[in-house]
Amino acid sequence: MLQLTENTIVHLDTPTTIATQLTQVPIQGWIVSHSPIHKIAISGKNTYLLQRVERPDVVAAYPNYPYVQGFIGIIPNAWLTDQNLPLIFTLDQQDIVQIFTLPVAGSLDLETHLSFLKNVNNQLYHLDVTQKCSQMRATPISINIETTNRCNLSCPTCARNYWDNDKNQIGDTPLALMEILRPYLERASFVSLLGYGEAVLSPNFKQILGFMRQFNPQMAMFNNGTTLSPKIADIILDAGIHGLIISLDGATEATIQHTRTASLKTILRNVKQLRDRSVERHLPAPRLSISFTASRVNIDELPALVDLAVEHGFTDIFVGLAKVFNTILIPESLFLHKEHALQRFEQAVARGKELGVGVQVPNFNQEQGCHQPFELFMVKWNGSVRLCCSTAIEANPPLYIESGNLYDTPLDTLWNGEMAQQVRTGLLGLGKTHPICARCPYLKSTFENFIRLL
Repeated sequence: MLQLTENTIVHLDTPTTIATQLTQVPIQGWIVSHSPIHKIAISGKNTYLLQRVERPDVVAAYPNYPYVQGFIGIIPNAWLTDQNLPLIFTLDQQDIVQIFTLPVAGSLDLETHLSFLKNVNNQLYHLDVTQKCSQMRATPISINIETTNRCNLSCPTCARNYWDNDKNQIGDTPLALMEILRPYLERASFVSLLGYGEAVLSPNFKQILGFMRQFNPQMAMFNNGTTLSPKIADIILDAGIHGLIISLDGATEATIQHTRTASLKTILRNVKQLRDRSVERHLPAPRLSISFTASRVNIDELPALVDLAVEHGFTDIFVGLAKVFNTILIPESLFLHKEHALQRFEQAVARGKELGVGVQVPNFNQEQGCHQPFELFMVKWNGSVRLCCSTAIEANPPLYIESGNLYDTPLDTLWNGEMAQQVRTGLLGLGKTHPICARCPYLKSTFENFIRLL
């Protein structure tokens, strides 16, 4: 805490420090004064306006000061000279510059520094949302990485069976791409592995998990259950994966053989093996969930899937409606069997409440808001960046919103470029809805929008 003037006190919250292992410095503090506070900024190689936030804790601690203001921001390490942070405060019409010398965080403090960095980024995100910003001051709080688009199965509802193979080349995310993402990974609270492939089939799977782990996010991944070998189970446990979502489109062997071209017995054996390994190694097991792609073929098994989930340690079931990637899939769409599907949804939800399993089911013909372009960075194996999780397939016309490629466009341009801001403006109701958003099955759940012919 520093007495800036006779009537003004300024304070930097702990731990406002420099971590040499990271590229960014989170800044958080407050100022109390008897003079109006007009601006708080960093003055140096770049001028950066810090965001002003409410600080009720400081108001309570300094009741005799009429003007109380919190401030937050994140800047690159390179902006600082000799660990000096020059802050400029505009009080009334007077600029006051104060230079703070920031300590360097030790290696043992890195986890604390990362937590603080993510916390400040989350505060910036909530400011952006509250103020309906199309240009974000926060960087993505959630990053999704497609480690590969290889897969060992051939599920009949999957787009892989219908897409243009020449446009959708098969490949793997290289470690060099992860290094490009470093500044955003430092600030992201959540990282997931999801794409049009089985993440563990990437030759870089273990190294990518290790790279992400150093930034201490909440990590989740999807898996089809057939690739959970003992070796993969140990990699998942060692990486501290928090959530593991198993794709399971049925509750009987015959149905799984059809919907997943796999064996239910094998999948459940592998899940048990993972849980057993966590006990043997005294490591926490990831929270287990089921992803269920619902169609006419499997909808009758959804209530029974709740019982199977309880038996095998799953805590949640996320139900999604199957998309129509080819006309042969139209008869299977539940939009043609809505009343029957709604009955099964109701039964599954009730059974879940009875047994303690969360069952989330979709709604037909519902309009809802979309937050993903404000919080999500979806990175495909080839560096292409998408602003949402909607069908990320190379198709004509496109079924996705692409903001560019990591190999030739800076991160901040990808995140806050013209395309990104146009999409956000439309979702905020401040401009025209982007054509891709207008056809999104998640923004408006209609039969037409679920038809995604490839």
